[in-house]
Amino acid sequence: MGEDDVGEARQYICGKIFKELWSSDAELGFPMPKGCYYRTYDKTQEINILLDVKNGLRANQNYQLVMSGVAGEFAVNSGEYVEVFTMEDTDLRPYNAIE
Repeated sequence: MGEDDVGEARQYICGKIFKELWSSDAELGFPMPKGCYYRTYDKTQEINILLDVKNGLRANQNYQLVMSGVAGEFAVNSGEYVEVFTMEDTDLRPYNAIE
């Protein structure tokens, strides 16, 4: 089994990708991921965290994700290297951001 499709998302994959998941939500903390998966496109990676229904990100909270990475030779200070999108339904609208 691979790790690059939504049907292959597993919680242990989240542990391989992320060093820490943090939230300012003192009541519930960071929601427990259902699973993670990732895809590679040439030099770009798409990393996905799946959360269960009714176990998503809450309004007016801060969330931080810590992961390891390596900057390539063309990396510059203040360069944009990560984009984060929140999505509601990976089955019906897999690339429809709800920001």
